[in-house]
Amino acid sequence: MIKVAICDDDKEFRKNMHSIVEKHFLTKERSVWIVEFKNGNRLLASHVRFDIIFLDIEMPGLNGIETALKLRKWDVNSKIVYGKRKILLRYP
Repeated sequence: MIKVAICDDDKEFRKNMHSIVEKHFLTKERSVWIVEFKNGNRLLASHVRFDIIFLDIEMPGLNGIETALKLRKWDVNSKIVYGKRKILLRYP
């Protein structure tokens, strides 16, 4: 199973990303677990080690960069994809 987090303050964006992730990751041989978060604090509070995390760079409060820095203190293996509207940048 692939564990995916979508963290964005825009509910519509989360919904659209959820559909895209399901379409591209879900197969007969592979399941996908997708969890949506409306801010970085909620993502961090979950204490789940996700395989892939989609993070909004410009969230109010804890932005995507700050969230990732805190996340990396206890999870160094997640692949993080930063998003800003239609631009996605992969974080190594």
